[in-house]
Amino acid sequence: MRRRTPTLLLCLALACGCATAPTAPAAPPPVAHEAFGYDAAGVPWALRPTVDELAAAMKSRDDALAERLIERLRAQLPPDALSERLEAWSRVLEGRVLSRELELRLECRRVEVAAGKPERRALVLCIANPHAAPITLDCAPPRLVRTSTWIDERGELARNQDVSTLHAFERLEIPAALPSEVELAQFEPRTGPALAVRERFELAWTAGVLSRAGRAMPFDRETRCACDYVGLAGKLPTGAVEPAELVRYARTEVVLTPALVERAVRIAPARYDEALDALAAARVEFSSARLVELAPALRWLARDPGLGADAEGWQEWLRARHNRAAARDASPLDLP
Repeated sequence: MRRRTPTLLLCLALACGCATAPTAPAAPPPVAHEAFGYDAAGVPWALRPTVDELAAAMKSRDDALAERLIERLRAQLPPDALSERLEAWSRVLEGRVLSRELELRLECRRVEVAAGKPERRALVLCIANPHAAPITLDCAPPRLVRTSTWIDERGELARNQDVSTLHAFERLEIPAALPSEVELAQFEPRTGPALAVRERFELAWTAGVLSRAGRAMPFDRETRCACDYVGLAGKLPTGAVEPAELVRYARTEVVLTPALVERAVRIAPARYDEALDALAAARVEFSSARLVELAPALRWLARDPGLGADAEGWQEWLRARHNRAAARDASPLDLP
């Protein structure tokens, strides 16, 4: 009789081995968007709030938040979902940064003319490219807005506005790492019979594309640059007046409108806010009658001929301005 024990033992061993073999690991649970699905654009429903937050950040120009949200979405979205839109948003942010870095500035400069000829001024666009590569700006023709404000000896103000389109500046070549200048236009100051005229020029773009090192990005349409020129009647002194001098005169016993206006128009436009803040701080010293007398200077400095001569209205206007200045200057550590 043959012995079958080894074969039997082998079968038992195999059976035991099959019974004790480790089971295969369970599949990981699906990620949220696999479980709950996508919208029509291929965006997981779970990430839709992030996309909406990004759109809102772009609209409100919270660029730092927008950059963080773009990076988060690129890490979490499926490869093809919203890739073109995210790239477009990234280029918009790059364009905003580059538009700021160019430091566009508008200047008004005297033009040399022959003796006896009317005075002329040139508007010059100054550009500072901090990068090692040249930059090209291709744009729709920019608009130049010229706002002229006149004031006479009685303190009466008048205003006119002209808008022109600069067709010759649809393409600007900006050299690398060098400041550059472009003369946009020339004009003749038009004081006329007034005591003074303020010419404000604003340059604005509606659309454009910046190109640098082969990469194109939108030019920031919010980019604006402006400058002021003040022309004085020939009988006025040309020296600048300090804001403190206007406040000193406003405190004198008698205020004459021609003398008040003469001081106001000789304050440099860059110091208008300083003068208004000083008058706002001194508002409690002014009677209602004095505020009416100061109204022409206030309207000129505020750049708003539409403001009236109502004493109560000006008292409230100056109070609100003073409160804003106080809130702006207050330290967050100041305690009541």
